[in-house]
Amino acid sequence: MGTIESRKEKRIPVNELPEKYTGFSILLPHGVESMVYTIDASLNGFGFNSDSPLDDFIVGSRLVLYPNGTESPVYGKIVFSCKTDKGTRVGVQLQPYGGYEVYNKEIQEILAKTS
Repeated sequence: MGTIESRKEKRIPVNELPEKYTGFSILLPHGVESMVYTIDASLNGFGFNSDSPLDDFIVGSRLVLYPNGTESPVYGKIVFSCKTDKGTRVGVQLQPYGGYEVYNKEIQEILAKTS
């Protein structure tokens, strides 16, 4: 598990996450649905890669994200986005409603096992 220095927050790599958090179906601001692939996660959010253009991920925008195989969304605010050789890299801060409590509980359990 790595630590993002600017946040001092433990991050869980994608290979240690439950399957449902390895990818998300998202609704982009202009109404198009897209699939994104998790890089890592923390209690407060996660990072992902997308094939969608950088213009679809404006910092400050809000996203509705559906974890793999679920119909209960989590809601996030884009806090970081940049173009990389693997597509668009995005950081999302989750908002405390929707499926946030379930997500947060599951991430806390993973962190407790690895501490």
